[in-house]
Amino acid sequence: ETVVRDNILNHLKENDLLSDKQHGFREGRSCLSNLLTTLEDWTSILDDGDCVDVAYLDFKKAFDLVSHKHLLLKLQKYGINGQVGNWIKAFLENRKQRVVIRGQ
Repeated sequence: ETVVRDNILNHLKENDLLSDKQHGFREGRSCLSNLLTTLEDWTSILDDGDCVDVAYLDFKKAFDLVSHKHLLLKLQKYGINGQVGNWIKAFLENRKQRVVIRGQ
């Protein structure tokens, strides 16, 4: 999985498909780097005499609700297909997961 992830990230970087605003799941970036960048942006706007409006959204189980069909189509759009695309498709199809804590 790590090899596939690394290959996908390299493809996205090489083809300039990742936004500079993307902090999650990127090396050298984190929630903290996101907050610092956002604070810097807001401070600059306020220094220019403009207003800042903010809306925070929390999507419960967002990753659990992503349509696999739409995800695969998006990956194809970004040029991730062939063996890697087929591997991801096989990984997502007919899978079940469970969590075991203390044997239960």
